[in-house]
Amino acid sequence: MWTAITIVWLACLPSPILQTESPAAASLQEPTAETRTDWGLGESTRQMLIQRCGDCHNPQSDNRKAKRALLDIGDLASVTQDFVLAGNAEDSDLYYMIVEGDMPPPKSDVQAPSEQELALLHAWISSGAEPPVNTPVIAEDPSPAEGTPWTRYVSRTHPLWIHFPLALLPVAFLAAALARLFKSSALRTTALFCAGLAVPASIFSVASGWLHAAEAPGQAGIDLHRWLGVATAVTCAAAMLARKRPGVFLALLGLAAAIGGAAGHFGGRLTYGPDFFPW
Repeated sequence: MWTAITIVWLACLPSPILQTESPAAASLQEPTAETRTDWGLGESTRQMLIQRCGDCHNPQSDNRKAKRALLDIGDLASVTQDFVLAGNAEDSDLYYMIVEGDMPPPKSDVQAPSEQELALLHAWISSGAEPPVNTPVIAEDPSPAEGTPWTRYVSRTHPLWIHFPLALLPVAFLAAALARLFKSSALRTTALFCAGLAVPASIFSVASGWLHAAEAPGQAGIDLHRWLGVATAVTCAAAMLARKRPGVFLALLGLAAAIGGAAGHFGGRLTYGPDFFPW
């Protein structure tokens, strides 16, 4: 009943569902003649969600935070499983987040769904959230090479390794500075110990990060983050080679800590998006 009422209502009003507003949705707005026999309630809902949320929630998006929450808004089966309580729109996370204005995000350039589109979503969920019929088949780009299983395993250790040089290098720099100021051999030993641990940790961070970057080729900002990581490892190793020259040792430690901090910042932007910590 919900399906019939909504389709008749939508047919009588100028629908914004078919308007293309974003590049991510453009490729999905015009299915082929073979597939567009009748979109129906499910496919109309799918197209509306792609239009409003497809810029971030699609496999080719650069927004990793959005993709971790929901990889593909066009996959209604996954959306229904994780965010929809079939038959109950008000208790469905998807409907709640959109109605409350959480999605699309307030800072997004994407226009929020209209009342007509919200009614469409409500009707689809209330009618049982059935998957669309005759869904357009879109050719997907080949998946990026992820390497052999052992390289994928090593690449996923990147978040573990990066925390060691990010913590050890500032501590080593501070200990070395205080050792020079107070002529303390104990603090100098601490600086050498932390810097010595930071060298292999930064090398492992770079190696695992380089492999991890292969899973997201072409992502904006990935090259800057990658080469800052390399510079951190090289500078850290140079500091240890100059450890018998306290002044040079201290300067290189400070430089390595600063470069490492910048690498960590841009790595965070890759993971959480450019608006997470803007500067």
